[in-house]
Amino acid sequence: MSMNVATLANWVARAQAQPGKLNATAVSGFTEFVFDYFVKTTGLEVQKIPYRDTVQAATDLGENRVQIYMSSYAILRPQTEAGRIKLLAVNGRERIPMLPSVPTVFEAGYPALEYEGLVGLFGLTTMSKDLIAKIGADVVAATKDSAGREWPQCHRASGQSRGTTRICGLHRRPARANRKDCRDARYKTQNVSAEKVSINLRWGEWGPR
Repeated sequence: MSMNVATLANWVARAQAQPGKLNATAVSGFTEFVFDYFVKTTGLEVQKIPYRDTVQAATDLGENRVQIYMSSYAILRPQTEAGRIKLLAVNGRERIPMLPSVPTVFEAGYPALEYEGLVGLFGLTTMSKDLIAKIGADVVAATKDSAGREWPQCHRASGQSRGTTRICGLHRRPARANRKDCRDARYKTQNVSAEKVSINLRWGEWGPR
C-alpha cells in the first residue's frame, strides 16, 4: 500500500469513501482471483490496473500510481525497505518470522484475503526420474541451509517433504522453445514415483526466467 494509512481497515475505509478513485492490482492468476473476491465482498469500487511486469507494478505502487498491490513479499521488498510502501497484511493464517509486526488478514479482519496456495517446481514431461530426484534433494538441502531460508520466507513459503515426487511438467513443445514459450505454456500435473522428496512452495512464484 502506498497511501498514508496505518491498517488494512483504514485503507478499506478510504477506498469506500472514494469509490472508483483508487487504483489496484494483483499478480495475475489465483492471487488476482482472491483479491477480486476481497473487493467484491467488501463492496469496494476500484480501478483494476493489469500488469505484465510484476516489478513495475511494485515501482508504480511506490510512486503512488497504484494504491494497493497484492503480491509476494519478494517483489515488494525493495520498495518496502526504501520506505515507499507499507505492508498491511500477510495472506496466511500465521505471521511470518521475517515480518513479525505485519498482521495476518485474519487479524486485520478480512479473512476473504486468505491465500495458502501451493506452487511447485516445473519441468519437461520427458525429465528422467533420476533428475527429478536430484532436483528434489538439492532443493531440500537448500532450504535447510541458513543462507537459503530467506527466499521461502520472502514468498510466504514453506517446504513440505513427500515420499512421492509430484512434478508439474510442460506439455510437449519443440526443443527450440524460448523463454516466452515457457511462460505462456499450459501446465499439466503428473505424479511419478521417486525415492527423494519434492518441495511445495506456499505463496510464491517459481517459473522460467
